[in-house]
Amino acid sequence: MIELNASKRIKEILQMIPSCKIVADIGTDHGILPILLAESGRCEEIIATDISRESLDKLVKKLEENPEINNISTIVSDGLSKITEPYPDVVVISGMGSRLIIKILEEASDKAKQIKTFIFQPNTTVDELRVYLHDNGYKIINEALVYENNRFYNILATERNNELYNSKSHYKYGKLLLENRNENLRKHLLDEKNRFEKLFKELQTMKNKSQVRIDEIVEELEIIAEALNYYEII
Repeated sequence: MIELNASKRIKEILQMIPSCKIVADIGTDHGILPILLAESGRCEEIIATDISRESLDKLVKKLEENPEINNISTIVSDGLSKITEPYPDVVVISGMGSRLIIKILEEASDKAKQIKTFIFQPNTTVDELRVYLHDNGYKIINEALVYENNRFYNILATERNNELYNSKSHYKYGKLLLENRNENLRKHLLDEKNRFEKLFKELQTMKNKSQVRIDEIVEELEIIAEALNYYEII
């Protein structure tokens, strides 16, 4: 067994991956997730891709030193561009911004439609990703929120299906997390409530305050209040 320093995020992603024939980790970096997957025996074949040959070479070296791991293949690839048939059952795209994730899906939209399950871990603007997924025929089937390195990280699992949310709080903070009264989300919501209330008070004291910015903060506080209703905290 290879000694790895796996983050909370990687461990949570690992838990979301179902047993399958082929899984691909897009932007694998040093390949920690593929190695954990290989050791778990959950998937028959694992494809590790990265745009950087240098990063992939670190994984290749680990595999050469551990020949008992023989079901991981490595590909230098920008997004899904070098993924070929038979397509993976599960694709993981993690550790990048939502807009880059959307760009990867857009550039390979026909290919993406052939993949049963995607698991995303966006670092920014997760609400934009949720909107994009619904606009393009994806259903969010599972979601987690991990607190690590003083930040909250969303992890979403999706399948091809039609779904729409009917509230801004669902897109902003995650319908499944709210319905499950996720404790990390509760803490995040209270942090955001305090942050926006402080901003609102600061703006009120300014001589040349921006009404547009005040309206934006009021809307954010309304969305937070709607979300906190799930916890009966306002």
